[in-house]
Amino acid sequence: MTSDTRAAYDALAPVYDGLTAHHDHERWLAQLLELAREHGLAGNRALDVACGTGKSFMPLVRRGFDVTACDLSPAMAARARRRAHGHHVRVRVADMRRLPLLCERADLVTCLDDAVNYLHEPEGLEAALAGMRANMRPGGLLVFDVNTLATYRAVFCEGASWGDGEQTYASVGEPRAVRPGGLFATTLQAWRGDTLLAQSHQVQRHHPGEELERALRRADLEPLAFHGSNPDGSTEQPPDEERHVKTVVVARRPPATPTGERR
Repeated sequence: MTSDTRAAYDALAPVYDGLTAHHDHERWLAQLLELAREHGLAGNRALDVACGTGKSFMPLVRRGFDVTACDLSPAMAARARRRAHGHHVRVRVADMRRLPLLCERADLVTCLDDAVNYLHEPEGLEAALAGMRANMRPGGLLVFDVNTLATYRAVFCEGASWGDGEQTYASVGEPRAVRPGGLFATTLQAWRGDTLLAQSHQVQRHHPGEELERALRRADLEPLAFHGSNPDGSTEQPPDEERHVKTVVVARRPPATPTGERR
C-alpha cells in the first residue's frame, strides 16, 4: 500500500458505487456476521477498516452495530460520511499500516473488499493486523477477505467488463504468471458512452493462506477459520484458490487470562 493506492481510490471515488453495484454487500455481510457469530461474536461495537464509500459498514449499521470506520482515501471517506449521515457513524482518514486507536474496545473489526491485498510487504501486513488488534477488546473478532488466484487470473490478467446500461466498467488486465504471493495489476475504467469518466491503476499482492496465518500469529491474533467465498457471497470450507473468488479469514484477539490480565 503506497500513496499510489490512495491516489487510485481518490480517482475512483465518484464512480465506485456504480463500479461495485453488482456486489450485494447486504447479503455478503449477513453471511460474514453468521460466520462471526459461529466463532463467538458478542457485542455490537464494530470498526470497519478500509471502508470505501461505506457500502461495507451500512449493513452493520442496519443491524444495530455502533460503527467506527476509516479509509486511506479522503475522497472515499467523504462519501462514506455522506452515506452514513444521520446514523452517528464516525469516519476517519487513516492508513491501516499505521492505524490509530479509533475504537479500542471493538467487538468486531472488519477489513473487506480485498483491501488487505494492497499490502505488498510482510511488514505492512503485520503492522496492519497489529493495529486492528489494538482496536479490539480481548476476545474480539477480526474478519477480512483476500482475493484468490482464480480472481487474479480472471480479472487482473485476462480482464473483464460489465455495466448497468447507462455506464460501463472495465478491468483492463495485465497478463503475467499467476503464482502464489505474486503481484498483479489492472487498470479500472468507468465509461459513459465514449467518455472516460475515471481511470485507476491498481496493484495487489496475493497472500497465500499460510502467509496470512503466520502474519496473524506474529500480530498476536489467533487464526480461527479460513473459508472460500463464492461469487454470491456464500462461504464453504476448505478454501480453494482455483474455485473460490475470495478467501475469508476469521481471527480473534486472545481472551483475557484467567487472572483477568489482558493480552
